[in-house]
Order: sequence, then structure tokens, then C-alpha cells
Amino acid sequence: MRFLRAFRGAHRWLHDPSNRDAAIAILTDVVKLQPEDARETYDLIIVRLKAFAPDGEITERAMQGVLDSIVALGDLPAPPPPVSKYVDTRYIQAAGR
Repeated sequence: MRFLRAFRGAHRWLHDPSNRDAAIAILTDVVKLQPEDARETYDLIIVRLKAFAPDGEITERAMQGVLDSIVALGDLPAPPPPVSKYVDTRYIQAAGR
């Protein structure tokens, strides 16, 4: 449960606009990107695409997109199983309480 609480906290921190510069600095240092590339990456993934949920939850819509992609690649037969076969959000929801 502590991991999930930290995971949620990290996602909230990452999505907080006041932490944008710090997140970009971490991306620059850890991934060894040029600062402009790090800014563009942050803005693309966090701001425009909203690739990660601000609270760390895996949404049914996002997981459905993953399953649809796996079907499109031919690695899973169509139609894919229901999302509920792969995702159980009870733990992350409990971590938020």
C-alpha cells in the first residue's frame, strides 16, 4: 500500500504545473536530454497527450487502447477480453483513501 501511495504522490507531483521546471531538470539529468528536448517531451507527454493519469490510476479507456493495439499487432485475437480481466483498481483506490 505504501508503494501505491508513493506512486499516486509522484503522479500528482509530476502533473502539478509548479513542478514543471523541476521535472524537466530531472528528465534532462537522468535521461541526458538537451533541456529543450526535455521541455518538449514533458509538454507532449504530460500536458498534451496526458499519457499518465494525474492520480496514477489506469483508466478503462487507456487499457482498452492498449488491448486494441495488441489486437492490431496480431498478438491477441479479436475481440480482446474485457479490461476487467487485466485491471483491478481496488488497490490504487484504497491507497487514495
